[in-house]
Amino acid sequence: MSSDKRRTEDRSGSVVSPDGTEIVYWTSGTGPPLVLAHGSGVSDHRRWEIAGVRPALAEHVTVYALDRRGRGESGDSPEYSLEKEVADVVGVVEAVGEPVALLGHSYGATIALEASLLTDGIARLVLYEPGIAVGDHELAPPEVVAELNDLLEEGENEEALLLFCRVIAGLTPEEIDVFRSDPSWRDRVDGAHTLPREEQAIADLELRPARFAGMTTPTLLLSGGESPRAYQDATAVVHGALANSRIVTFEGHHHVAMQTAPERFVEEVLAFVRETSGHHTEGKSTTTETYDTESEADPKRVVDRWFAEFWGELNPDIVDELAAEDILFHYTLVGEVRGREAVKARIVGFAELFPDGGFELTHEPIAEGEWVVARWEGGGTHTGPAWELSVGTLPANSGRTAHYTGTTVYRVRDGTIAEEHGQADYIAAMQQLGLVPGGDEATD
Repeated sequence: MSSDKRRTEDRSGSVVSPDGTEIVYWTSGTGPPLVLAHGSGVSDHRRWEIAGVRPALAEHVTVYALDRRGRGESGDSPEYSLEKEVADVVGVVEAVGEPVALLGHSYGATIALEASLLTDGIARLVLYEPGIAVGDHELAPPEVVAELNDLLEEGENEEALLLFCRVIAGLTPEEIDVFRSDPSWRDRVDGAHTLPREEQAIADLELRPARFAGMTTPTLLLSGGESPRAYQDATAVVHGALANSRIVTFEGHHHVAMQTAPERFVEEVLAFVRETSGHHTEGKSTTTETYDTESEADPKRVVDRWFAEFWGELNPDIVDELAAEDILFHYTLVGEVRGREAVKARIVGFAELFPDGGFELTHEPIAEGEWVVARWEGGGTHTGPAWELSVGTLPANSGRTAHYTGTTVYRVRDGTIAEEHGQADYIAAMQQLGLVPGGDEATD
């Protein structure tokens, strides 16, 4: 669709997905094309009407707000899968007829991320807290999904939807009240049967960063500073997997800043979309800062020094100098701790287990504002005390050596490490240490 044919009045169109399901989208505005993929919570395109987000966007861009399958005016199919949802979004993107910016929220962000691998029609990607379970997080614990199903079987659709909003989406009572007062609430209740299938799709999804190694699509990641840790960690891990991304954090807001900070949300999205079309972006407001790369406070330089001394030399003294007092430190194998003393205990404990251990950066860190992504490798020989893990116990002075790789995302605040979120090839390490099958049992 060429820009001179776009009209300002609201209208609908549709595409037929490969499985024969009709997917409806609603179009408004003029300007560069922006496709919106809503999340769960039994949303449809009206999700973007709350707090006036879609009309505000449509003053500057052409908005294509789709109804995901089983929602709104779109059809559905007896068999459900994430792959079908991804194909739906790809169909809408390609129907536009020119490269688009694609914005997805929560589960919609997961779909949008997957769609970016299947079409050349996406010029830019905006992902608000993808619904992906990373590390030891469960976005929807099995017992919660079971309770959802029980409520639905009893015909308690509204209670099921409220349970989803509270426990899975992590919304505050005030945020839920906004949803309940919106005219779309009754339709959300009627469609609550779609919730368990989407939560099962999330549980079955594994984020494999290598799949995105060749992806260069410019990506804006949005996150709420008060969102559940599971969503923040998912955003950080996706950031680490992408070669061309940056994060904007809505401090003081949760998983739905589009309704609690709509003006700021629209401002960030429009600034990013205008970069796509070559427009000059004035007044762009983000939580990131511009740093002098020669300054000791430059995030990348802070991470370089931290990594060299903390992980390279296993030196706990650097924590008092370079870590924020409330540092958040999270690695999937050993969990999450907060505060300087807890972080010191982690590195001291590692040094006791692997006295010759250490890690080094394999590539120059990538920095965007206060966020830095580092790729590393290392390990050591276990000559320390016994080590008890959930997968087994390594006997004292086992003499086994582990060498593995990983990626860590850092948040640097005021020249200090405020957050450290790491993912590593722990399976390979556990195999080498003889804790899980597949390692070399003769290693010493």
